[in-house]
Amino acid sequence: MLLEDSFFPYKEKVLSCDDKKNIVSDEVNVLEKENLDVKKSPIILVAEDTDSNFTLVSILLRKEYQIVRAKNGVEAVKLHAEVHPDLVLMDIQMPELNGLDATRLIREVDQKVPIIALTAYAFESDRLAFMETGGSDYMSKPINPDELRKLVKRRL
Repeated sequence: MLLEDSFFPYKEKVLSCDDKKNIVSDEVNVLEKENLDVKKSPIILVAEDTDSNFTLVSILLRKEYQIVRAKNGVEAVKLHAEVHPDLVLMDIQMPELNGLDATRLIREVDQKVPIIALTAYAFESDRLAFMETGGSDYMSKPINPDELRKLVKRRL
């Protein structure tokens, strides 16, 4: 099911990894990769392990973009390879593989996709570390909705 303006209430589809690092689908989720419509609107991969943070980002962007969620860095790398998103929003502190390492791995195969950090890490040294891994831009939490929309639009 594709998200539309009239889609309410919002339901989330969560992809996760099993013990063998295979992506499995839980009962409640946003978009399945086979349902992505590349002609409809840009695809944004949101790598975020905290449900409330993901829900906020999804609510802010789902009217204009197709949203796919990764709950950790391993999923982010796998989903990037499978759905070829137009943009990645990357949390830095995640289980299994952090956002810095996930960004490095994505950059090994894709130098063009914009990768924007959305992170609680607010120090300049954190921003520089992310940019050195190949990050495109950096936004500290708490997220300013208008700034996030402007940044995403500018990067697409």
